[in-house]
Amino acid sequence: MSAAERFRIDGAAISFDKDHTPHHLAEYGVKPARENQDAAIYVPNVGSFVGDGVGAYKGSEYASRLVVRGMAQRAEDLGIRHMEKLEAEEAVRDDVLPYVDRLLAEYKDKHFEKWDEDISQAATTLGGLIVARTHLVVVGVGDSPVYARGQRTVNGVVGTMFGPITKEQCEGRMLANSINGRGRPITNDPDKGDQISAIPLKRGDRYFIASDGLLGDKPFQRIPSDRLKSALMEYPSAQQAAEYLANLPALLDAQNERVIVDDPEIGPCSMFYTPKYDDLSVATLFIN
Repeated sequence: MSAAERFRIDGAAISFDKDHTPHHLAEYGVKPARENQDAAIYVPNVGSFVGDGVGAYKGSEYASRLVVRGMAQRAEDLGIRHMEKLEAEEAVRDDVLPYVDRLLAEYKDKHFEKWDEDISQAATTLGGLIVARTHLVVVGVGDSPVYARGQRTVNGVVGTMFGPITKEQCEGRMLANSINGRGRPITNDPDKGDQISAIPLKRGDRYFIASDGLLGDKPFQRIPSDRLKSALMEYPSAQQAAEYLANLPALLDAQNERVIVDDPEIGPCSMFYTPKYDDLSVATLFIN
């Protein structure tokens, strides 16, 4: 029995450019706007995916869209939804991720001569949630982390868990910690930017993936954990949760939200939250 027969899996994806102009996923096959280097996609019974094009390199807006769409399509073609845990993990590590890396390399080779600019460095980070038969395969490459909320038993006590389940890896190593079309080996080593793990599917578990347009990378850009948690606690549908998260930076900015920042010189202090004015993508996945 597949996951789709045992659970009702609900997902959503939203991608905004710097001006918070929605980019409809149905149009991703058309040449995208240059200003949005993020991409997000949800495919029913396949999973949710976010790509954040590496802004320092030209052509990365194409890389993010190509990789998230390619990953979803490859997972569907391989039938990962029918695979058990170890087979699904192996398929993602040995087939899906190398496949999207080759896809990006072929795209660069095909289009390089047509452009007046160097796209050889185009790359994207990647966060993915792929539905298998009994597990959810969590994928993290770079700094598009996956957050989860669910009930877990620790030392006999049942409690609600919330927080990131992939480790961010980006500082000073962005090109190394990305899908870049260079045939980089997938190591499944968090310290080298790759994470592939399978989590049992459990009714009530909720997940989101986000680019740094939502999560920021400076202390004063960090959204308080309770605000992020509320997206997975208070909203009944994945679409509502995604919309809340996508609008959260602007909302906190308008409300003059304050955050606690641990300054290395003066210690903890209160500062006004300031959004990272960058492209933003978020994808959600609810197991009901």
